[in-house]
Amino acid sequence: MKKPIVIYYLHYYDALHLERAFNKLKDFTICVMAENNDEAIEKAKIIANNPNIKIMGVATGKEEWVNEFAPMGTGEQIMPQGGWKNR
Repeated sequence: MKKPIVIYYLHYYDALHLERAFNKLKDFTICVMAENNDEAIEKAKIIANNPNIKIMGVATGKEEWVNEFAPMGTGEQIMPQGGWKNR
């Protein structure tokens, strides 16, 4: 059963994570629906358009946070008037 998973990551230019790219690229979080953490990480690499991301953390998300087209906080999601509501 798929569940919402949040992936926290940093961008790097190389696979060894020696050349930082996170000063230039400002998206660091993605929430996807996945069966497990490995599937969520693979989806994060595709959405971030960078196979060299360094995974900093994994957490359980909420279904309303899921966006499999863009990272969180990049303007793709618009906060509703009155703010976000806890359900």
